[in-house]
Amino acid sequence: MPLISRNQSCLPVEAVGDRNTSDMKAIYIFIVSLSPVALGLSCFALIVLTRRRAVRLGSMRVNLTTLTAFEALLNAMILMLTISSLTGLGGHNQHAPALAFTFICFFFINGALCARNWIITLIALARCIAITRPMTTRLMSTHLFRPRSLGLCTVTCILLGFILSILRMFEQKIVVCENLDDIIRLVPDSGWRLVSEIFFIYQSAMPISIVFITTVIMIVVLLRNKTFSLDNTLQTPVTSIGSVIPVVPFTRNGRQLGHTSFPSSAETTSVLRTPVLGSRTHLTDKRIPCSASHLRYSLSVRQTQICAKSQIHYRRTQNQLRATRMITLLAAAFILFEAPIFFCVALRRYIPLNHYRLVTNGLKALVVLDSCANVIIYLFMSKRFRQESSRLWTTIKGHQSRIMTNNTDMIN
Repeated sequence: MPLISRNQSCLPVEAVGDRNTSDMKAIYIFIVSLSPVALGLSCFALIVLTRRRAVRLGSMRVNLTTLTAFEALLNAMILMLTISSLTGLGGHNQHAPALAFTFICFFFINGALCARNWIITLIALARCIAITRPMTTRLMSTHLFRPRSLGLCTVTCILLGFILSILRMFEQKIVVCENLDDIIRLVPDSGWRLVSEIFFIYQSAMPISIVFITTVIMIVVLLRNKTFSLDNTLQTPVTSIGSVIPVVPFTRNGRQLGHTSFPSSAETTSVLRTPVLGSRTHLTDKRIPCSASHLRYSLSVRQTQICAKSQIHYRRTQNQLRATRMITLLAAAFILFEAPIFFCVALRRYIPLNHYRLVTNGLKALVVLDSCANVIIYLFMSKRFRQESSRLWTTIKGHQSRIMTNNTDMIN
């Protein structure tokens, strides 16, 4: 069946009053009011994530940057399409330029929506795999989603989403009404219904299912405190007197550096207490100093190495927990705003056409709200994102003050 056909017997469509017209305009106004805010927040987050010092944000920086870029594109397309609907450019009766503009917006909205959903899915899946593995085996060389593999999966999902978005353009047949001044009408084509169902499964059903499962797993892991509670206190039996073995550094030739006197009371805090056999022992809560000097000169190198590894694992675990909390909130926000879209498309056959158009336009507002929520989560959950945002704001203020100073000097 040809994509474009001409018809010389088209009947004019009379304007019929719709009870949902006022509600539709209210939704349009809400989207037009909120989309610039979401677009501004997304651009701000994108600038922060692409700054030179933003490498301190961690391994997920590239994925968060890609996610924010597609959210900015999605907000821009939704804003332009909504403005065209408010101004009367969109609708059933269109000319070729307006139809081309609608198709371009339709293509980018569907592609960016697929890309956004799958980027969040891959981020949540990678974080879930990372947080559920033991710390000792959490090496990048054995990680399922290494940076290169994760990037390859991301590019593949993005390309597949845009390919399906192109195929969705063939769902409606273009009819050129020659007897009505070449007005173009879109007629549904039942032959492409399978493509629509595949696109729905790929765009909404699969991502929300995977993200829901990974979110539940991450919440369970976060609630299990015993999984990440590392003992930072040293349980070392010492005598009640608290005997201390002096630590004397040696050269490579075996000679001592300095005399072998016992350390003073001020120096006892920087030496390693070792267990001394005795009848009366107790447990102390004092940490073992794990500085480089102790690792180099201590007599119990094995013990201090264990302590250093424990502290390194503890810091890594805290970083993993902070990253997991942020990704869990992002996934929860995605589920909250994506679930209505999923149920709306799944129950489409039970919703009247006029109400379905109203609901779909309302769902665009949820997409915009999700973009705003993601940037707010970045600000509240990432300390380094806040620091980089503060540096960016300081740089902008300094640049503005220099411009004002130069203008004042030129006037004077």
